Amino acid sequence: MSEDLRRRAEEIFASAFELPPGERTRYVEEACDSEPALRDQVAGLLRDHDQAGGVFLNPDEVRRLTALDGVRGDFEDERRLTPGTIVGDYVVESLLGEGGMGVVYVASQGRPARQVAIKVIRGAFGTRGLVRRFEHEAEVLARLQHPGIAQVLSAGTAMIEGVRRPYIAMELIRGTDLVHHCTQRELSSRERVALMARVCDAVQHAHQRGVIHRDIKPQNILVNEEGQPKVLDFGVARVASRDDAMTTIRTSMGQLIGTLAYMSPEQIGGDPAEVDTRTDVYALGVVLYQVLSGRLPHDVSSRSLPEAARIIREEAPERLSRTSRVLRGELETIVTKAIEKDKARRYQSAAELGADLRRHLEGEPILASPDTLYVLGKQIARYRWVVAATLIALIGLAGFSLYASWQASVQRTLALSEQRARHEADEARRLADNRAIALERALYISRIGHAHAAAAGGDLIRARQQLDACNTEDRGWEWRHIHHLTDESRVIGKVGFNPRFTHASGKASVMAVVDEYGVVRTCDTRTGEERLRVPSDAKYIFAMLDPRDERIACVVYQGDVHIVDARTGQRLSVLERPEGKTRSALISSSVAWSSDGRRLAVPSRAGSVLMYQVDQARLEREIDLGNGEILAAKFMGDTGHYAAGTIDRNVRVIDIETGETLAQAQVPSQPVAMACDRAGDRIYLGLFSGTLVAWDWRSGNAPSTIGNLDSAPRELLLLGDKVVSIGRHPVIEGWGTTSHARLWLQRGEPAEFRGLFRAGDDSHVRTIGLDGTIREWSTTPRGTVPVITTPARVVFCMDASLDGRTLAFATRDGRIYSASIDALSYQRQVGVMPDGVRSVGVLRDDSVVAVSDTGTLKVWPADGTPARSTSILKPGALRLCLSPDRTMIAVVDGNATLTLFRVVDLAPIRSIETGHGSVAALKWHDQAGIVVASGDGRIQQWSPDGLRTAPEIHVEDRIASIGINTDGSVLVVGQENGILTRWRLDTHSMIDKAIQAGSRISSVQFLPDNSRFMTTHADRTIRVWIASYAEIATVLHGHASPVVEAAVLPDDALATIDSGGSIRLWLTEPLPYP
Repeated sequence: MSEDLRRRAEEIFASAFELPPGERTRYVEEACDSEPALRDQVAGLLRDHDQAGGVFLNPDEVRRLTALDGVRGDFEDERRLTPGTIVGDYVVESLLGEGGMGVVYVASQGRPARQVAIKVIRGAFGTRGLVRRFEHEAEVLARLQHPGIAQVLSAGTAMIEGVRRPYIAMELIRGTDLVHHCTQRELSSRERVALMARVCDAVQHAHQRGVIHRDIKPQNILVNEEGQPKVLDFGVARVASRDDAMTTIRTSMGQLIGTLAYMSPEQIGGDPAEVDTRTDVYALGVVLYQVLSGRLPHDVSSRSLPEAARIIREEAPERLSRTSRVLRGELETIVTKAIEKDKARRYQSAAELGADLRRHLEGEPILASPDTLYVLGKQIARYRWVVAATLIALIGLAGFSLYASWQASVQRTLALSEQRARHEADEARRLADNRAIALERALYISRIGHAHAAAAGGDLIRARQQLDACNTEDRGWEWRHIHHLTDESRVIGKVGFNPRFTHASGKASVMAVVDEYGVVRTCDTRTGEERLRVPSDAKYIFAMLDPRDERIACVVYQGDVHIVDARTGQRLSVLERPEGKTRSALISSSVAWSSDGRRLAVPSRAGSVLMYQVDQARLEREIDLGNGEILAAKFMGDTGHYAAGTIDRNVRVIDIETGETLAQAQVPSQPVAMACDRAGDRIYLGLFSGTLVAWDWRSGNAPSTIGNLDSAPRELLLLGDKVVSIGRHPVIEGWGTTSHARLWLQRGEPAEFRGLFRAGDDSHVRTIGLDGTIREWSTTPRGTVPVITTPARVVFCMDASLDGRTLAFATRDGRIYSASIDALSYQRQVGVMPDGVRSVGVLRDDSVVAVSDTGTLKVWPADGTPARSTSILKPGALRLCLSPDRTMIAVVDGNATLTLFRVVDLAPIRSIETGHGSVAALKWHDQAGIVVASGDGRIQQWSPDGLRTAPEIHVEDRIASIGINTDGSVLVVGQENGILTRWRLDTHSMIDKAIQAGSRISSVQFLPDNSRFMTTHADRTIRVWIASYAEIATVLHGHASPVVEAAVLPDDALATIDSGGSIRLWLTEPLPYP
């Protein structure tokens, strides 16, 4: 048989053996049309494949099948890749390890700079069917994102030594396997159990995404230098939802999936339908047994395959306690349950196993119970005839006497047992439900904490992952606030595909986009709406619009350029590469149109620029820049000059007409992004090192450094007196061209940037990400937590207007100020009351009212007319509050008299003797009435008519602040000592025990939906509480002085002020652009 016939037969077999029998026959007939010899060869391979399932455990058959009958060549002598070999974007450094199908190397990546592990399929495995199995591992790894699982970075095919071979680039893990790690570090049994619990978390993550590993063993679990276990090698993993064909017990033909000593009884039985997540639980149990005892439950290394299978399926392993008395008890029970031969009696998930391990570590009762009765039953079944004979004899002797006693008590015992069992079941169900709720709450708060910390540290991807993992029904104000911290942009549109490359002309209203399949489209930069799809069979890699948006230069992978009409998609001409030139290997930012649209500059990797006359479709000249690859290049406005930066760190200015180099300079690192001013005098360069430099090339001076970017730039855009950069990280930043200072830095794009465009003027820019989302960014951003700085010092109080646009606040020395939320600025000093102010309010028309400790009530009108005042109040520590409609003012004076005034003329309406001492807090609520809280712990409720509406509430210790929810049903009391209590106002009873909330609680504010309340503290923090169960969801930091007051604004924002006069706005969405 010819090699060609053998190869074709194997390829058809590789595709056919996974099909159902009916479809398989039809497929073979169509694939082998009119070639009987080919059809016979495929039929023979399929026959051998079908027979393998019945003789799977026959050693001779396994050896025969693994020889593959010459289908694959011997790869023992296959030449390894040498250091320096390029595989995709990676450069091979050294050999790391070998497997059956692939070889793993240590490789380096240039952008970003890092080392990776790259797995390359062997040359002898290049057939379609076997390549599919290799691609299966990449597909499985790509859906797993967990700290305990080695992460896949990229996958694809690369031309290696003249052959296109698949590869997977993965996270490089430096560490040792699990057993060696435990031995070398001399870990205690508790440390080993804790490590295994983390392994269970990783395996559970895979199970939740439908992936069964099927080859868990210590060699596939590496522990890195930080002690984090990483599960590796998903090459034989099964995706439970769809690849049953992959669950057969062969990886090629006749090879077991997995490692024999770690296989479960059902896995070694060979029935794919029996393999599920509990198979991995068994393997985890074997690993746990080995990690704790230093040996395997079954040593089958010297046994034949059928004998090893019988031992694993029938013989009980040696109990863990016999290897060490220390392991007696709960650990032995856990391990025994994990390696049960009956999978129904095992832990039903890796999460259950991990949870029981943690219960053991924390001293809590484990769920597993000793299987004494089960083992006894198995022994009885094994020696049933001897046991039966003995029992018959015993029953015959004692039966008569036992029968009489049993018959008398059986009914009573059954009745009591049923009652007790029902009660225990109800109680267990109640406890389980309560515990599940508590765990869900704790998990949400934990995820919020991790997300907040990640956002504060700039790790936006991890923050988004934690936020996305939160249950939708649990998400509240803190979730929205942290989400805002991770995204300072506005999503304005989206394209319906994943863009690979984008480019917009100077008009920036339309962009050319190349998708992942090489198709070119034009789309609206504001909405993402598709305008044109270029009809072509060519696979394009880049596309550039000309300055008038009339033509598109579509670059073909082989190096030719198709000029296409941007309105119709019709191909106008082809710019062919010169005869003898190899593929251009273009760099995305380098192909450029001249400002008049007459020329197109196409750089090549060899260091030359092909300058085309587009209208004539001819090559005008080739400009040789040496041996350096061109990384960034631009036409310099209308000057007739062209700037190019090369990999050898040189930047040149070239005369387009002559090809002469006019100026040349060297920069510290490779120039990967470029922008030029319209006059063509200054060139801005973003370097691979992350440095932003400027070069005034006409001056003869060397390039000067502007500053250090957050990361290596992908693209630069010049907007007036600022340069905008998008980086390799999801960050966009702006730098002053004259100040050489970073003006702003914004985060928000969760995916990799794919383009940066103008947005009509210099006030905004737009970006498009790898996921196709179009975002708009302000070039004068207001920040995620805007700060208003004021001249106030020793602030005592604050109030917000009804619309939330104005804040009024007062200081100890009696100065009253106002600030604008819209302008994010201090406005003015409203007035002064030299005797000191403890309360201030903003009326309906934005007039400001305050009361002094000497008894003066004063209103400053918003229109600037003279202030109005009254002085009928008794001196003391006076407090005021406004009615819900802000038409009346309530004031408590030094005699504890509550007086109500009309706003319109400050005329007193009614006075109420409260009998209080010094008043600490005062609230007017439309449902609860006027709530007066004295410093000595007494709280009263009054109606505007002067009637007491409820019994008095008594609180231990001194009150500092109070807050009432929207419907008036719950009162929260904050005390001087940091204690927080909650009260039901309908029953006047405390809801739960007092909570230590930190330092002095200066104010309490509820959100309008009652889901959260906020407390401000003397320790400079704001705590956000989940109102339904009084747990802290998150803590807001940022104030430099004790926080005095908070105000909930109508747009879901929170305004807080500290004693130093600094106001912070805690937002859940970006403020409107100024």
